[in-house]
Amino acid sequence: MLKNIFKKEKPRVYLGTLAVVPRTGIKKSFDSWDLTRVVELDGKLKETLTEVFCLPPSNSRIEVLESDLVLDVLISEFQLGAALLPEILFPILWRPKVTLVSKLSNLNSGKTKRVLAVTEKMPWAGFFSRLLTFQGLIGLRPSFNVNDLEKLLYIGSEKVFTKLKNSI
Repeated sequence: MLKNIFKKEKPRVYLGTLAVVPRTGIKKSFDSWDLTRVVELDGKLKETLTEVFCLPPSNSRIEVLESDLVLDVLISEFQLGAALLPEILFPILWRPKVTLVSKLSNLNSGKTKRVLAVTEKMPWAGFFSRLLTFQGLIGLRPSFNVNDLEKLLYIGSEKVFTKLKNSI
């Protein structure tokens, strides 16, 4: 009985902004030797981000409560991972990686409640097993693709949800 009296009601969480930050730096040029691949990466990651964070949008709330929260999520950094440059067969070893940054704030006041950054990288064992395939070594196909980044995005999103759930 007393438990119900002092039990705090959980706030409602709405979705704010979802974004993929445009990439800069030298790794972008290594991932983007095929320009259609860059457009595919950015678009596919944004689409996956929208699927994963399927909360109601902040502009859809009907009843305004003081405890309403908004979640903004962006992919601040990602890299596809590389093994060989196709033109010069120069080995470059970096693993696929996705960094998610999320901000949970009060929807009415805009006051930030929690900022969280999560980085997910492909494990070294998975990296080398993909790298050392025949097709990957001779360059018949890229060793890594957008599906690898999507898997990392799902893992990182699950960590974001778990940590934010514990902080509410």
